[in-house]
Parts: sequence; structure tokens; C-alpha cells
Amino acid sequence: MPRVPPAACSARSSGRAMDLAAAAAIETRTLSRMVPSGLPPQPPVPAPPSLADLHLVLFMTDGISLRIWEEAGMFEREVALYRRLRPYLRALTIVTYGDRWDAACRSRLPGIRIVCDRGLGPARYRDWIARRLPRLWRGPTLVKTNQTAGADTAFAAARTAGAWFMARCGYMLSEACVHLHGPDSPQTQSARALEAAVFPAADRCVVTADAMRGSVLATGADAGAVTVIPNYVDTDRFAPDPGARREPGPFRVAFIGRLVPQKNPLLLIEGLRGLDVALDVVGQGELLPAMRAAAQGMDVTFHGILPHLALPALLRRADCFLLPSGYEGHPKALLEAMACGLPVIGANRPGICEVVRHGRTGLLVEPEADAIRDAVRTLAGDCGLRAALGRAAREEVLATLSLERTVHNELALYRDILARPPKAAGAGGEAPCPR
Repeated sequence: MPRVPPAACSARSSGRAMDLAAAAAIETRTLSRMVPSGLPPQPPVPAPPSLADLHLVLFMTDGISLRIWEEAGMFEREVALYRRLRPYLRALTIVTYGDRWDAACRSRLPGIRIVCDRGLGPARYRDWIARRLPRLWRGPTLVKTNQTAGADTAFAAARTAGAWFMARCGYMLSEACVHLHGPDSPQTQSARALEAAVFPAADRCVVTADAMRGSVLATGADAGAVTVIPNYVDTDRFAPDPGARREPGPFRVAFIGRLVPQKNPLLLIEGLRGLDVALDVVGQGELLPAMRAAAQGMDVTFHGILPHLALPALLRRADCFLLPSGYEGHPKALLEAMACGLPVIGANRPGICEVVRHGRTGLLVEPEADAIRDAVRTLAGDCGLRAALGRAAREEVLATLSLERTVHNELALYRDILARPPKAAGAGGEAPCPR
């Protein structure tokens, strides 16, 4: 290859340098016409807060306190998630509607702040937690509801603080009001108005079952802002006893729940009448006297309310769990029975039919006495079927509903929420007014 003379190389290099300089000058003139001179440089986009910076504030359901949770045997179940979340967060506060009894629970919830009514009275207390308490919060804050009742107060607090707002619910309040009071009742209309105000305004809506997602979207919430995080089960505590042996005696059925019309407890008694079974009933409610009267001559033990920590032992003694409710959200007692490896019988109704896979993790029946009786007979007469259903039920809960998985899902959701500015910081108009 012929050599290029040095002078030629120098000329070519000089030409390229002139070409680059000319191109740079043209680009500079073009940019100067596009961007007015004298503008300050744009500040860098700030990084979203990390979980370690986050203050999570849980608003309990309107009128509900830690004491009510304790008296209903729910305390340990309900606080388990927040005990696990606390180490990942800068701060965690629970806003209750209780009194100084709730404040004394700090010793049971180390590292978690408890806000309660110290003598203001219901109306003044709601106003204080909505409009004054949030002014004390510092740093990135996420306000979360436990249920829809009281979500207006929680949203007003988020608006006051310019915080993120997460509307979580385990059941649709309006649908519960339809069952309890009728579709055109004032209670139902009020619940629908509350849902229509709160869900579209939330940074994220969280429901416990896929069936609820459509109901939330119908209020006007954005499809991308609705997330399903099912109820969780402490699968270490609610687990089969591998060394247990069935005690001699009749086939034993367990029921755990409020003794109210929604749960169909009288149908439970009627469905078991005439069978050689024993029934354990855990719970209280308005139908207890009628249940006692209907159960005359049957082997039924009414335990009242038991502490949550006592439930695994009761479930392990049972041969099956029965839930004949007319409707449910995402029934925790049913999930805990499945986690214990119990075969379950559930009414083929909303909230239950999404949990139980018929013939795989349990049996679904129509809420009728004859159908319940036939299902109990089927399980009582086939120990192999009971074992297979119970094993599959346990595996399903482990795979999808463990407390550890829920902690992971909650933290991932918080990170996603923090990646966008809170709606409450820039939204116009008025927040829904607390009662």
C-alpha cells in the first residue's frame, strides 16, 4: 500500500477539524433558536423515596379499636402483617378509634406508634386525625385504610399532609349494605357515594379478591391503580400436626365466625341435624340464642370467642371445616382451616367460590340443608378424599396466601406507589368530609 505523505495527513486532519468545528457552530446556532438564552439549567429529577424513608399510617375501620380486635379474638391475626413490615420502614403508626386501653398496647407492638382518642369524643377526634394530626407528620408518608368505612377521614388526612393514599378493603361496603339494608336504603346510597369519592382519588386501591376488582373499577378508579393482595395466613402457626392421630368419636365439624345472618349459622345446625357428628362453634352474635335452641339434642359445643392463638389446636381436632355463608369478602377463617390441612365445605357463593376449588381443595355446595348434609356424609365416609382435599388446600395456601408472600407483595406495592407523586399533593377540590 502506498504511503501517504505527512503533509497530506496534516491537511486531511486540519480539514476534518474544520468540518467538526463548523458542524458544532451550526448545532449551537440551531439550539439557541430552539431554547431561549438565559434559562437556568433544569434541576435533576429527584429519586423516589426508599422504603427506609417511609412513614406508613394505618387508619383502622371507623369505630373500631385494638380493644375490639382483642375482644373478638382478632388482635394477633390483624397485627401480624404490621409487625413484619415495621423493620423495613422509617415509622409505622396505627390510628385507632379506641381510648387509652389501645395506647397501652404499645408494649405488645414495639416500634409501632398508636394514636387513639384521649377524651376528645368521636366527632372532635375524627376532625383532629383528619386535619391536625397529619400536620405533625414529617417526610414521605403513605396513608392506608383497613376497610372502606372511615376511608373519608383517612383520605382527608392524606390530603392535609400531601401524602400518598392507599384505599384498601376486604369487602365492598356497598354490597354488604345491600345485603343488610336493601339496595335503595340510605346506608347503601351512602356507601356507594363514599366508594365513588374515595377509590378514584386513591393513589392505589387494594382489594382481597379478583371479584372485587370489577366493583372498584365501576366507581371510576383507574384500571392500573387497582391491585389484588389476598388476605394472608400465618402458615407456621396454622399448620397440620404431623404427629396427631384422630381421636375416637364422631366425625367432628368446625365453624368459626360471627353468628349473624350473613354467615347462615342456623343453616349450619339444620344441615347437620340427624348426622352422627360433633360440631364446634367459635364466635358470638345475635343468632346465638336461636342456635342454642335449634341445637337441642345435638352434639354442639359453643366456645364463644377464642383467642386467635387458640384456633390452630381447635382446627387440628376437627375432621372438616364448614362455612355456609350467603356471601363473603375473602374469609380468613376458611383460609386458616385450609392452612391446617382441613378439607373444607363452603357455600357456592361470592367470596367462597373464589377460594375453594370444588373437588380439588374442598367441596362447594348450595346453601341448603340437604346439600350440606350430603357433603358432610361424603367426607365422613371417605378418609382418602379428606386427606387429598386437605393436602391440596394446604399447598394452595402455602403457594399464594402465606404471610411472607403478603409482606413481599405489600413492600413491592409501596415501592411502586412511591415512584409517582401523590395525587393528594396536587389534586384540586375538596376531600370527602369526615362525618
